[in-house]
Amino acid sequence: MPPTLDEEALDQILDLQLAVAWAGEQGERGGGGERLGWWPTDLTSEDGGVAFLRHLAPKTYVWAAFQAAREAARQVDRRRLAAPEALDERFTLFHLGAELDERLDERLVQLKREGGDLGRLPQLATLREAPFSQGRFDAWVASFGPVEHDAQADGRALREPSPRPSVALVRALVAALSPHVERYPAPYARRSAP
Repeated sequence: MPPTLDEEALDQILDLQLAVAWAGEQGERGGGGERLGWWPTDLTSEDGGVAFLRHLAPKTYVWAAFQAAREAARQVDRRRLAAPEALDERFTLFHLGAELDERLDERLVQLKREGGDLGRLPQLATLREAPFSQGRFDAWVASFGPVEHDAQADGRALREPSPRPSVALVRALVAALSPHVERYPAPYARRSAP
């Protein structure tokens, strides 16, 4: 793993993953909490998964809800691949290589154990500070700048391959969520030789 991916970099990547995982949820139907609906979950709303998890894990339920939403996003991301072995050839927003994925999982568990609110995740906080709207999400995605990508059958391929995962790559993958489509666009970068 490149030495540049320290704890701060891991937090930045988790922040982006959790923000997209939250926005991609279906949310509360009919209760004004609808979101993108890329995955059919409602794990992070007060009346959905949070209410359920509050009883199971009273100290860590908020973190557990977002951890579960991230896992739902990872499953959808994986299913969009034409073949499972494609993960060996590309980086996606939720699959950044076995070693980094493991480090991110461990860091999320550490953050959950430390407790506290989600305030250390500024991207997630930005998206959640007001009721969800497609316009606010689109503006948030646009804030990562334009990125060139090509539409493929199994996702949006960044035109620039990447030799290794990084915060910059994850930011580019978030940028590739634009333009909005009804189905998760599954952005990815082809792996290049280091």
